[in-house]
Amino acid sequence: MQTCILLSKPRSGATVFRHALKSNPVVYDMGEIFNESKRRSFFQFTAKKIVKDLTWSLPSKSMQLFELYVDYCGTIAQREKPACEVVILDVKYDHLHFIHRPWQRFGAQPALYDLIRTNRWPVINLRRLSVLAAAISNKLAVRDGIYHLKTGTDRSDREPIELDPEATLKSCTAMLSESAGIARALEGYDNYLELTYETLFEVEGGQLSSAVLAKVAGFLGVPNKFDPSPALEKVVKGDPLQYVKNRNEIVAKVVPHLPTGASSPKVPVVNSQSG
Repeated sequence: MQTCILLSKPRSGATVFRHALKSNPVVYDMGEIFNESKRRSFFQFTAKKIVKDLTWSLPSKSMQLFELYVDYCGTIAQREKPACEVVILDVKYDHLHFIHRPWQRFGAQPALYDLIRTNRWPVINLRRLSVLAAAISNKLAVRDGIYHLKTGTDRSDREPIELDPEATLKSCTAMLSESAGIARALEGYDNYLELTYETLFEVEGGQLSSAVLAKVAGFLGVPNKFDPSPALEKVVKGDPLQYVKNRNEIVAKVVPHLPTGASSPKVPVVNSQSG
């Protein structure tokens, strides 16, 4: 049984991607493992361990506890999908700090990176290059309380949002920094595959890319038997700026400060790093 860590920022297509992964007869998806509301989350597992033995709440137990949780995920996968060879654990960038070393220094990299390398867990890092699109998608999702849409959902009545330029630029810059930091942390790790949201689909709103799925099958060492037809579709389709009331203001005050590819592909971009 192999454990694969799927890293991503929210609004990067991880849920759609996981749906494709779990359609494979030998792949099991545990979902977002650090979502405490989930019955099989790491935190629910931890709570049950602490009830039986309070010492599991000690900082020195964190890394050992996570390894036990990974074994628990494998047990569930084998019970519910006996042919399973790979278990997918969805970990958001924002959740990496939940696993820690006892008394680690301030600013140290998350202990999960050490566990990944020690246990040789394969890692798929799903990035969204257009951080502006991610920011817009997240604002819409939070406002409407809708984070995923079933394929074919009518969205014609969706009201556009107004973005604060300063806050939006700060959010986009933070996302770029996070993504770069994760790439640095896993640099040189040979059991690592980086994918981008922008290449995940064949066409806008269409099937998942056959080339991407073939690459994932090879990386995980499983048959290429994924269902490429997504059960869910993008919250934001087409040009993300069509959902923004103050589009012109965002184009003028945010887009010029983002590197090429980090804003909407429909908008001409001035790369601030090139002067």
